[in-house]
Order: sequence, then structure tokens, then C-alpha cells
Amino acid sequence: MFPKDDSTSVVSIVECLRKEPYDPILIFKLQNSTTLYGPSDLDYLPTSQTSFALGFQTEHQRDMLVSNSDKVLCIDSTHNQYDFYLINLIVPDNYGKGCSVAHFITNYLDINAMICLFSSLKVKIPGLNVNCIMTDDQNTFEAFNVVFGPNIRHLLCKWRVFRSWSRQLYSKVLNKQLVKEMKVRLKELLNVKERDAFEFAEFENIHFTKSPEFVDYFKKHYCNRVQL
Repeated sequence: MFPKDDSTSVVSIVECLRKEPYDPILIFKLQNSTTLYGPSDLDYLPTSQTSFALGFQTEHQRDMLVSNSDKVLCIDSTHNQYDFYLINLIVPDNYGKGCSVAHFITNYLDINAMICLFSSLKVKIPGLNVNCIMTDDQNTFEAFNVVFGPNIRHLLCKWRVFRSWSRQLYSKVLNKQLVKEMKVRLKELLNVKERDAFEFAEFENIHFTKSPEFVDYFKKHYCNRVQL
């Protein structure tokens, strides 16, 4: 039976897990506290007082990551209503199915915080060799590349990229019919396979006067990343 208080309960769970034959805890830090387990780099960041981090990897997950890291490593993040993020690391297994190989819970997703998280994974698997990672943002890739790079290939997850575009459309474009038209064109751009065929200029000419805020967002975050 674990305590009802969230913080105390998490500490109790972590302590129980660390007593298992294989310690699955990569890193553990509570808010208003220094790092309890794992590398202490988070303690030296400006956000150290308010940051929380918990990294978890079972022995089976470690072995799966080592065995399949030469394929592609997917890094995905989601958040809850309390603004805590769950970061999942996933590789394809021998049957092509996604297999989770590590998890992190944190309340910061800036590059420096993620470098600290990924460093705890490197402490556990110092010789890990990753050829390619797939993410939905640049920060995750840059942080992972600092720790495990420098020559890791970066792919963007098409599904999550389009979801991000859609969210930005709905927040920046008020005309519903225009949103519908732009989504069709953006989907066409997303599926272009040849670099030279990625013609954003036409999209910009058509939509800039109607939705300048979205066009500026797109140019800033994606026009210089066609190769991904």
C-alpha cells in the first residue's frame, strides 16, 4: 500500500523498483530537491528547483534497445493536464512492431533538460550506437545528438508533423473553409518525396495575405528542413 501523497508515493515506488534484481531507474529527481538517483546535471540548470525527472528502463527494454538501435529510434512525447511530459523511446522489434525501450517523465522539454535525461541513458548503456532517430521536433533531436552523436540521421514523424500543422492552423486561421483548403495543400507538401518538388513559394503566394501568421510559422520551423 503506497502513501496517498503523490510525492511520497512516487518515492516509495522508486525505492521498491530499485530493490529488484535489475534496477530500472535511470534518473530520479523531485521538485525542490537535488537529484536522488542518476546523473546530477539537472541540479545545475536554472530550473533545478522546479524540475522533476524520472527515467525508467527494464532489463528487457535495455536489451531490445541495444539489439535494434541500428534500425531507427523513435522519440515521442505527450503531456497531461498538469504539464508533465511522458517521453517514450521506441524501436521496431524483429516483426516490425513498435517496442518501448525507455520512458522519461519530466516537466521541462528544453534542450538542456533533455540532454540531462538522455545522459542518464548513456550512463546505463555507454556503448549505445544509434544511426537514426525519428522525432516530431528539433529540440529532441539536438539534445539526443549532443549525447549520442554527432552523426545521427534525423527523420521527422509525418503523422505528428501534420498534427502540429493542423493545431497551428486552427489556432492561427479563423476561416474554417480556408483551414480546410490549406490542410489539403499541406498534406500534398508533406508527401512530396523529391526535394526540388517541395515548392513552398506557391503556397506562400496564395495564402500569405489570408493567413500571414501561419505562413510565418511554417517558414520559420519547416522551410529550412526540407531534407527531413
